[in-house]
Amino acid sequence: MRTARPRVDVASAIPGLASLARTTVRLHPRRDRVPSIERSKIGGMFVWPADEPWPRCPEHDDYLVAVVQLAADEVPGLVMPEKVDLVQLLWCPRDHSEAESLVAHRVFWRNRLAIGEVLANQPQPREGDPEYWPAPCSVSPEQVVEYPSVFELPEEIAHQIEQSEALTDATEDGDALAAYQYWWSTATGTKAGGYVNWIQEAETPVCECGRPMEHLLTVASEEFDGETHLRWCPEEDKNIMEADYDARMRVQSAAGLLFGDAGSIYFFVCRSCPHWRVKSVFQCS
Repeated sequence: MRTARPRVDVASAIPGLASLARTTVRLHPRRDRVPSIERSKIGGMFVWPADEPWPRCPEHDDYLVAVVQLAADEVPGLVMPEKVDLVQLLWCPRDHSEAESLVAHRVFWRNRLAIGEVLANQPQPREGDPEYWPAPCSVSPEQVVEYPSVFELPEEIAHQIEQSEALTDATEDGDALAAYQYWWSTATGTKAGGYVNWIQEAETPVCECGRPMEHLLTVASEEFDGETHLRWCPEEDKNIMEADYDARMRVQSAAGLLFGDAGSIYFFVCRSCPHWRVKSVFQCS
């Protein structure tokens, strides 16, 4: 999958923005093919040690569901602990009133060579909300350069964007800051690393050790929407918004997830702590 280059080079138009650039990895989930068990994926079968019990949700006394598995050699730039080359995210597919965010999750860091025999029959929850239960998807990791969302943008740079004649002329309604948010800042959809595509005000969590945590992964309801598809819909699917509903949703929301009003769950990691703690934040419109 390939994301089109932006029509405007905002880093050249706005002094100081280039120094804020980060690289994210868009995962581009697709339901059209099921990857092998050891590959990066959303949903489906994970590489799980046969001698390790599948985790359960203590509140509902039921199994967790496999959500995201990422391998270091398939997701460029993904930082993992020493001697680790696989990260796995599981959660309970039910609402949790006391959870850090919408779902109660667990993250596992693994070395694939140390797993040995793989659990062949992976348990499934007895029940759960289908909107939190991902359809098995392959991923096609792609590195993309992005810039802070308007919620994290330095005030001086936000003012420069609003006043930029080059950026204003590149919009249809003259609102350069809105165009920046939709088209020129943070990549939408499910992705690893880079900036958070905040829907509301920024809510970066602080670890128990006192340090702000880093964005690890976003699991999104949609890869793009009616405003952002012109920039963030892959070139291979550039006409998908004109397709019928089922065909469009297989691209726009391949995993079939829906968090609130088309929201996202953001996962953050503290790389300073020995066990690389992970917290999550949920936002929707």
